[in-house]
Amino acid sequence: MRVSMAAQLLSHSTGAAIRVLVELGQLGKEAITTAFFCEFINTWFDIMNNRCVQDSLFPGTVQKINTLKEVLDVVPQLTFGKPAYKPIQAGMQMSTQAVLTLYDDLVVRGSYKYLLNGRLTQDAVENLFSQIRGQSNPHPTPVQFKQNLRLIVLAQLLHVPGSSNYNDDDTPQLLDIIRERKKQEPPIVEEDTSAAASAAEVLYYSGELSLDACETNGLYYVCGWAVFKETKNLECAQCRNAVLATTINAPDINSPALLTAIKSLGGLAHPTQPVLQLLQNAEKNFSLNTDTIVHHSEPVKYMLEACMKEATNCNFPDCHAIMRKLLKRFIKLRMHIHASYINSKLIVTRQHGSRSAAEKTVIT
Repeated sequence: MRVSMAAQLLSHSTGAAIRVLVELGQLGKEAITTAFFCEFINTWFDIMNNRCVQDSLFPGTVQKINTLKEVLDVVPQLTFGKPAYKPIQAGMQMSTQAVLTLYDDLVVRGSYKYLLNGRLTQDAVENLFSQIRGQSNPHPTPVQFKQNLRLIVLAQLLHVPGSSNYNDDDTPQLLDIIRERKKQEPPIVEEDTSAAASAAEVLYYSGELSLDACETNGLYYVCGWAVFKETKNLECAQCRNAVLATTINAPDINSPALLTAIKSLGGLAHPTQPVLQLLQNAEKNFSLNTDTIVHHSEPVKYMLEACMKEATNCNFPDCHAIMRKLLKRFIKLRMHIHASYINSKLIVTRQHGSRSAAEKTVIT
């Protein structure tokens, strides 16, 4: 299975979205149970896969240990279709009980300072097998397995592709290259826009001059993401005050900040009203010009200049070109969403015996 897809579905973001729809009256109150389940599994998954020392299980950790114990009580009571005990329930209980036992033996009664659960997973092994199967044959013979493993070790191909089934284990590789690589220019690192893109998918082809409550909440969340990205290293107080809201009132059902407030654990940014209006106009402009953008040679530049012309009356500081930066970031994200939508329509569905075989399939 594709672990990343399951993790995105059973996540805090999904739970927050369901709660917003319940508040807006678009889902019944019984959907709160689904929201709780998504958030419950998300919390358990984060505890079981933490890879940062700050998130580890220390001797004084109480809340996370209580959550793991709660999992042992809740999982046996789950039912999937027919009332029968499923392998997933046994797996969750065995994994959780193993972590609790290790924590008690190594940290509470042992000499370990903390327990890093991310080092207990087999993601690194699964990614290695995925690389081996993806070399040429998804079902290699023992001889082919040995040859592929040798090629991977010698060529240092132990990087994880974006289409891998499992999360990347960020442990330093044990098999380092014998000779040092020649110094190269630092690679261009693409920004992670997955969280903002998932919230902005409600903006697909709105094509209207007015946004409904769900679209407005999604747009507000994306505005906050853009503001956070542009202000995290910005020291100019004038620019920060112009785009970053400091006083946040408790949102009601009619507030566009409802999704952000429910989803936030204390770190999400809230945009000011001028920023929300600016990017709302940019969204309307984008939705009404999707056909033109697709055939344009420089779509981002074209949309940026169009939005800048319409924003002549906006009162933003000019010292750091904060308005232009916000518009550019939003348009690039919007282009990413639009391109993903178009590509999803062009993909031909094929059946494969394994995920590795699907990874190597060239769609023509």
